Amino acid sequence: MKRVLILKIIGTLHTLAGLLLFSIILISNDVAATFFSLSPESVSIFKTPLTVVASMNIGLGSLLIISSRIRDTHYAKFVLLGQVAMMFCILFGALFNHFSSITAIDPPAPLWVMIILNLSFSLYGYFKGE
Repeated sequence: MKRVLILKIIGTLHTLAGLLLFSIILISNDVAATFFSLSPESVSIFKTPLTVVASMNIGLGSLLIISSRIRDTHYAKFVLLGQVAMMFCILFGALFNHFSSITAIDPPAPLWVMIILNLSFSLYGYFKGE
């Protein structure tokens, strides 16, 4: 699979994750509380940081889609290496939230799918991409 296609796929995954997070922001606190198994009062605390994370995902998705225009494979591999490093950090954060008794908030299933797919495509693109 070509690195250009992989960059477009992972950029689209980031954009979709950002849109999913924005949809959580736009729904009422009661519905979001049942989605995350939280109290409605605590959901309002998380909506501001969620806005920042959603915006960053959409921006990163746009950056990766634009980066897919890089024709030099050496530089495309650098972009993918940065993506791999970032996805390992996101995976570590998700695993910490999953197993931590401090936060006790597990990321929703669509975000787990995005993390695993994105990391897999990034690793494949870095090591085996053309």
